Amino acid sequence: MRKLLRRMFGYGSRTVPYPTEAFTPPAAFIGRPEADLDGCDRCGRCAAGCPAGSLSLVDEGLQLDLGSCIFCGECARICPEHIAMGKDFELAARGREELKVVFARG
Repeated sequence: MRKLLRRMFGYGSRTVPYPTEAFTPPAAFIGRPEADLDGCDRCGRCAAGCPAGSLSLVDEGLQLDLGSCIFCGECARICPEHIAMGKDFELAARGREELKVVFARG
């Protein structure tokens, strides 16, 4: 019994002091998609290839709905010239509309 208790409680704290100290995600972490639409011809392949339907072309550029995005990286695979998976992990919002991000053209 003593061995079990030592094994359970003998390791100390395993948490990080976030948010008082900055947190850097691991190298393999995939955050939200980031887009740079300079030179984008608005072909729509990224929006058509999104399995969750989170990307759509709008007049201003490209709209990403973080409420339905599954962070799979398919958009970045389809259009690596303009979309990359970032490291942003703080995605909380107070309302549904705040989860819609528009990447402007130009």
